[in-house]
Amino acid sequence: MEEILIKKSLVFAVIILFISLSITPSSAFDNVKKSSMSVSDGNWLYVGGNGTGNYTRIQDAIDNATSGDTVFVYDDSSPYIEYVLVNKSINIVGENKETTFIEGKSGGSTIRLVETASSVTIQGFTITNGFFCLDIKSDNNTIIGNIFSNNIYNGVSIYESELNHFINNTITTNSTGLMITSGKNNTIVGNKIESNNYCISLQACYDNNISKNDLHNIHIGNSKKNIIESNNLETIYMLATNKNIIRKNNFIGNIRHVDCYISFFNKWDSNYWDDWIGLKFNMTLFQKFPKIIVCNIIVPLISNFTIPYFNFDWHPAQEPYDISMKNV
Repeated sequence: MEEILIKKSLVFAVIILFISLSITPSSAFDNVKKSSMSVSDGNWLYVGGNGTGNYTRIQDAIDNATSGDTVFVYDDSSPYIEYVLVNKSINIVGENKETTFIEGKSGGSTIRLVETASSVTIQGFTITNGFFCLDIKSDNNTIIGNIFSNNIYNGVSIYESELNHFINNTITTNSTGLMITSGKNNTIVGNKIESNNYCISLQACYDNNISKNDLHNIHIGNSKKNIIESNNLETIYMLATNKNIIRKNNFIGNIRHVDCYISFFNKWDSNYWDDWIGLKFNMTLFQKFPKIIVCNIIVPLISNFTIPYFNFDWHPAQEPYDISMKNV
């Protein structure tokens, strides 16, 4: 009899334990909508939404976060009209880039990463209606899956920074889409950058990688050893550049694909040019011709006078590349 009672007690205890594990307190459901991104094991702080203890402003959550934490921003209270200053290594994640808006006020940068803010992740926002959209002055940051639009000046500025990763973003309707100044070893991959006066501008930069982007133009000034590869392009402007590699890009839809001044030792290889003579004349002889790229030397003290010289793409592609930005 005693043995039967013990067995019944054990069964009853197991049932109670199972029920207690199956029932989650209601407070745990307050903040269930997290990003799909992989983030650190730090604390989560919440902005907007209806959860207990949620912050009203993004900046307040950042101020109370510590390195390794994640600030998750609901779209319920969007748009968030504020300046955001990031000075620590945290993740800032929006619920949905299409519906989670951060809007700038007059003047300044809507989001600014200062020197102490290395290894920051920003994901899942539309950042809009400011002077400058995102200003980065730190290293090792990841900017992924955002929209930067309708800013008066730059969509994104990277200044004297390195090892930043800019992936799968959309930048549209800014004066300059993405400007990198004195930056090195930054990666710009899988972005859609269009309807800006200048899509990407590199100034005094080296060893950056720009790949698999869909953009209208790239401006490169006083820069070297950058790789421009597998992009959909119309035009590339080059001034005082050297040892850059431009390969396997599609140059489509512009009368003059290259505007080049005082630039030497750049390597052009295997690009598709829609104005290459080998496409215009379907003959074996012409298909052995290189693509001729005209550059110019500016003559000092003589207004509008230049001396032309030539670069060559010795292996122009006969068909455009299928450059997919998916799964980057």
